[in-house]
Amino acid sequence: MKVRQWRFVMLVVAMASLIEAKKYSCVPSGNEVCQMHSVFYDPEKSHNHEFPGNQTHVRIGTAGWSRSIESVVRTFDLQLYKQLGQPVSVEIINAGMKELIIPAKIRHGNFDDNHLTSFALEATADSPNIIYLDLSRNAIVDIKNVSNMVNLETLVLVSNQILNLDDNPLVNLKKLKHLYLNHNELTSISGEHFPNSLITLGLYSNHIKTIRGDLELPSLESLNLEHNMLSEINPSKMVESMPKVYEILIHSNRFPHDKVPEYAKAFKRLNITVSSDADDASCYYNNVEIEGICVQEGNDSGRSWFKATLLTVLTIVLGIVFVLALVWIYRAMNE
Repeated sequence: MKVRQWRFVMLVVAMASLIEAKKYSCVPSGNEVCQMHSVFYDPEKSHNHEFPGNQTHVRIGTAGWSRSIESVVRTFDLQLYKQLGQPVSVEIINAGMKELIIPAKIRHGNFDDNHLTSFALEATADSPNIIYLDLSRNAIVDIKNVSNMVNLETLVLVSNQILNLDDNPLVNLKKLKHLYLNHNELTSISGEHFPNSLITLGLYSNHIKTIRGDLELPSLESLNLEHNMLSEINPSKMVESMPKVYEILIHSNRFPHDKVPEYAKAFKRLNITVSSDADDASCYYNNVEIEGICVQEGNDSGRSWFKATLLTVLTIVLGIVFVLALVWIYRAMNE
């Protein structure tokens, strides 16, 4: 009997050790952010977590070029959010996250540099509170769930795999002011894709070849179209459809070289900035600068054809001369 009781006690102790809560603490940072390191969370495992209480801003993971993966949070869900104490600001960065459910109470969310392909929003009758969302450096293709985040003011979707906006997931975001879609896979845009509230629109380094119709963004002040595949624009119409715009960055597109002076003159007349300080400092190796605008080389079809033809002819001529020289040398040596 005593042996059985002892075994029972040992079993209870073993089970207790399995469910013993892992305790975390905030790393001193000199600000109000609770930074936590070495957090490992998997909702399918039975480990409990004890996080610091009464925190309004929680950060898990590290950012920056020298970062390394030191936390693994495969899923951010309502269960983890509750264990964290339901802070209004949550950052989970570079933590291998594959599933994201955004709680309705969050106001600021940063889930940069994870493995997300999509995301979801907590089902609730109330409007979600979130006003800032950063989902940069993931593998997101589908952003349809963003359409319910009606209080969003800033949305950062840099370096994802978004192919198009044809389902108009953004037009319902009437409070959205700053939208960054840099480094995605967009090939075409239209004013119908964006809410009228936008002030900043970043489309740097996509594959945009066409702008369908006029953008018609009455509040827009800054538009970045650099490093795309545009071959033509209409400066006057663009500015007319965006009356508050002061900056339209157009470096490194595929404009015909003979059209660039015309564009530069038109934007200057309209008092629109077309390049940033970084652009003024240098053009990329495959660009040529015309009237202060970097343009991808090889876009002037006439000049490019002439150059290519001339180089081909010169190569052939030099080849013939070289062969004839070898023949002459060979004959001279055998005489």
